[in-house]
Amino acid sequence: MFLAGSINSLRPASLSRRVIRLCLPMVAVLCTGTAGFSLIEGWPIEKSVYFTIITFTTVGYGDFDLSLIGRRFASVIILLGFGIFTYVLTQLVQMIVEHQLDWERVMHRKIRDLSDHFIVVGYGRIGAVVCKRLSNENIPFVVIDRHRELVEQAARAGHIAIASDATNDEVLEMCRVREARGLVCLTTSDANNIVITLSARTLCPDLNIISRAESDDHARKLRHAGATRVISPVHSGAVAIANTIVRPHTIDFLDQSALAHEGVEFSKVAVTPGSFFDGRAVAAAPVSAASLLMIVAVQHADGSTLIAPPPDHVLNAGDALIIAGHPGAVIGFCADAA
Repeated sequence: MFLAGSINSLRPASLSRRVIRLCLPMVAVLCTGTAGFSLIEGWPIEKSVYFTIITFTTVGYGDFDLSLIGRRFASVIILLGFGIFTYVLTQLVQMIVEHQLDWERVMHRKIRDLSDHFIVVGYGRIGAVVCKRLSNENIPFVVIDRHRELVEQAARAGHIAIASDATNDEVLEMCRVREARGLVCLTTSDANNIVITLSARTLCPDLNIISRAESDDHARKLRHAGATRVISPVHSGAVAIANTIVRPHTIDFLDQSALAHEGVEFSKVAVTPGSFFDGRAVAAAPVSAASLLMIVAVQHADGSTLIAPPPDHVLNAGDALIIAGHPGAVIGFCADAA
């Protein structure tokens, strides 16, 4: 299993010093050989350097006529070169293994400290965008992907990431799925998303699971497997394109990235039993032009949605308020509604 974190977090200065120390014996042999052949054979420095290199690398030299002492010296250089090459190769392998173990220790420690986090499975184009948004919102998460190169990309972006198979229950357990806020399945394989969803739902019956689906048939199966919400990038993209053609100005206004740039944020506030809004009318909500907040809609427990609810509409446990406003006001509203 390959684990990754910040690329710059594993003592690069120490690694550089070790590499330099490994290069010193080879430089010493090169200098010794150059000086020796220059003195023994009377060659110029350039020729001595060239001969030392081909001797050190044992590539052969049929065009050189050495004296007896020169041949003996060349034999010593060959033995030294082979021994030093073996030593350097062994040390490099050891460095790679130690480097990997360092990554694993660092990441295990970071994962052990996670709670109320998201598990993002799949760091493709969609996964990278999701992780960037989570990072911008300071929401903790860990990335799981089978492909090492994608995990390294996530690591370079500063994310906690592991290269492993999320269909394995042990991997989900290691990522503290029982303490997670949610799991996001974004692999390009619907079959894998179904298995991961089923595994996560079995391990944690109350987990919020959001899954990607490429087809309507697989979307239905993902819901049966336990996905809380299924999103089809193809369908969502097609709807967005169609809406852009039909209602371009409305789409521009509702674009989340544009709204965020203007300081507007959407949020969903659940009405739980005994909370402030349970049994109260919408008019009780502290929203006004001065509060920089507005209630956009109410989602009922039965799945229906009421747009622009009237002030006398009574809220009950299981409902949810969709609000929009300044990020600071949204956070305060969510805290008051608890």
